Amino acid sequence: MKLLLAAVSLSLAAPAAAGLAEAQASARELIKQAVTVSGRAPTRAVSQAASARACWQRAADAQADALGMARVVCVDSVRVEGESLVVAGTFTGRFRLLWGVRATVFSAYRSEGACESGESASISITPEGRVEGSVGESPDVCHSGFQERDLAFTRVP
Repeated sequence: MKLLLAAVSLSLAAPAAAGLAEAQASARELIKQAVTVSGRAPTRAVSQAASARACWQRAADAQADALGMARVVCVDSVRVEGESLVVAGTFTGRFRLLWGVRATVFSAYRSEGACESGESASISITPEGRVEGSVGESPDVCHSGFQERDLAFTRVP
């Protein structure tokens, strides 16, 4: 059985909108070529890579600050390897890619005690290098889920 590997490079360099759109169009063309050569759609063997430093910042948030969530997250590079997202930057390492959409690179949890109220915070990175955050609260961690809210990270020029 032949396995087709394609490496697609996406650039986050300035100008971000034009450069990224151009890189994405190039990536789509490379994937079309891979499908043409193999005769079937690409699988997880297709690897995407984004490189060039991009930093993201969030606003002050008492709950996120108390749980140690970073206010600025920089991503130097990100690539998909199988079911993992390999990231270099503020958070460096190999992280499990959830549903092919994002990987959690930071997670914090605090509870008052067994089956009492609790708080959580997390930071995720997408295969495109976008940073997302969320914080949550639960009145009873044993019997109710966390009510989460998004915590916006905006790209810093």
